[in-house]
Amino acid sequence: MVKKGEVGLAHVLSMYQSYPWLLFKVEILKKSLENFDSWLPEIEVDNKDSSLIHEMIKLETVVTTVHYAEVLAANLLAFRKGRKRFHKALLSYKGDAIFSFYAQIKHRPLSYIAKLLGYPALFQIRSPKERAILRNSCKYVKKRLFEIGKYHLMFNSLYNAYKHGFRIGVFETGTPEEKLYPVILWPPEREKLAQATIVRLGLDVKPEHEMCQFMTSLLGSVTETFIQRVMKREASFTATAFGQD
Repeated sequence: MVKKGEVGLAHVLSMYQSYPWLLFKVEILKKSLENFDSWLPEIEVDNKDSSLIHEMIKLETVVTTVHYAEVLAANLLAFRKGRKRFHKALLSYKGDAIFSFYAQIKHRPLSYIAKLLGYPALFQIRSPKERAILRNSCKYVKKRLFEIGKYHLMFNSLYNAYKHGFRIGVFETGTPEEKLYPVILWPPEREKLAQATIVRLGLDVKPEHEMCQFMTSLLGSVTETFIQRVMKREASFTATAFGQD
C-alpha cells in the first residue's frame, strides 16, 4: 500500500530537484578556464603547475558531465514508469541500468522516446501538424541522448576511478623534442591492474557545457510534464518540443 507520506516526499522532490546545480558547476569551471589569470592570479601562466591545474579543471568538467548523464538517465527511467513514488526507482537503480539505457537508445523506437518525454502516444495525436512536431522532437532527443550516451560510455571508467578512491594520476608527459603536455591516467578494470588508460583532455569545455545545458532543459521539461500528468493528475498538461527553430 502506498503511503501518503511517500507520495508527499516524491512531490516535494519533483518540485525542488537540484540537478541544475551540475550545470552551474560546469559553468563555473568553464569561466575559471576562460579567466584563469584573473581568477587564480597567484598561478602564473608559465608556471610549470598551471597546465596541470588546467587539466584538473577539465577533469572536473568531464566527471561532472558523466555524472549528469547518469542523473539524466536515472530520472528519465524513473519518470517513464509513471508512478508517483518515482524516488523509489532513484534509490534502487544499478549502474548496469544506466549502461543499458545508453547502449540501447540508438535502437529504441520513437514510441519509447515519446514515453520518456511524457508525451501522449504519437498515434493518438489527431492533428497531423502536432504529431509531426512531437515526432521530430522525439527524433531530435533520441539523437542527443545517443551523443550523451557515447560520451558517458567513453568516460565512465574515468568517472568510476574518480568517485571510488580517486584512482587517478595527473602528470606531464612527452619527449625531450616535444613540449610537455598534461595527461590523466587511471586503471580501468579491476581484473587488469597492470594496465592503465591515458587520455589528454585538452582545454576546450564547450561540448560539455552545451551538453549540460541540454540535459538541464530536457530534465526540466520532463519533470514539469511528470508533475502535471502523474503527481497532480491534471486533465491537461504541457510538454516541450525539442529541436524546433
